[in-house]
Amino acid sequence: MRKFIITGNMVADPDMKISTSGITVTKFNVANNDKKDNVLFIPCVCFKKTAENVAKYCTKGSKVLVDGEFSTYEYEKDGSTRYGYEIVANRVEFLSTKADKQVDQEPQDGQPISGEPF
Repeated sequence: MRKFIITGNMVADPDMKISTSGITVTKFNVANNDKKDNVLFIPCVCFKKTAENVAKYCTKGSKVLVDGEFSTYEYEKDGSTRYGYEIVANRVEFLSTKADKQVDQEPQDGQPISGEPF
């Protein structure tokens, strides 16, 4: 087993599609920074309900934890064999969501923001 767990921010909005067999597939990339400002860009894919939820609740910049398996594949491009990799996510935990990205509004005329104590 090639278990892989990573946290990071989504590089772009997730891309959800329905396969020819009717299965929901969502692809996204996660950027992970270390303490020395080295950045890894990790391609991820998830399926079915996980795919639907990622597409529904995450956008570019969303912080996520991806738990899955490291997978490699090969493909042909310009007559040569190329190799790629991706994380097949079994679980995606939302560490931030679309709602977290809303800009806090400043109170006007000294009025408190609703839901805040005086």
